[in-house]
Amino acid sequence: MRKFARDIATADIAARFEQIGDDRSLPEMIGRLAEMTGEATGELRHAFGRRAFERFAELYPDFIPTNVGALDYLLTIERHVHDEMRFLYPTAQPPQLCCERVSETRLVIRYSSEEPIAEMCAGMLEAALAHFEARALVTRRDETECADGAAAVFDVALLPAA
Repeated sequence: MRKFARDIATADIAARFEQIGDDRSLPEMIGRLAEMTGEATGELRHAFGRRAFERFAELYPDFIPTNVGALDYLLTIERHVHDEMRFLYPTAQPPQLCCERVSETRLVIRYSSEEPIAEMCAGMLEAALAHFEARALVTRRDETECADGAAAVFDVALLPAA
């Protein structure tokens, strides 16, 4: 029952987050949910990230091409998705993603945000990889000067098909 309540509340936060004018920041909303459910804030941020990507894919399928692989898609998020968000919502401050393709099967993503939500990014990465049916090993290293989750490096290495 607890997981069901968390899933419903996470979906509710996702719906509220779509309304850019919500007066509470995302970390505050997730913090409140953590208080209500007794679950760890990091786990909820991760779950929210997964749900946010799934919802994004439902609402904006044109932003997720079907003719590319997972790593190719991840390379485009900053340029296509975040730039569009900044254009549509001038006060929005989406995270900055700096992606480097290390090899055909490996991508390094440097993440930074005004908010401490790197765990949300991890959930979104997980959902994006699942969306593209890509198996991958994702490792995360928080930047030492920003141990609060506002900056992290994600190393995404595709694994061979099972």
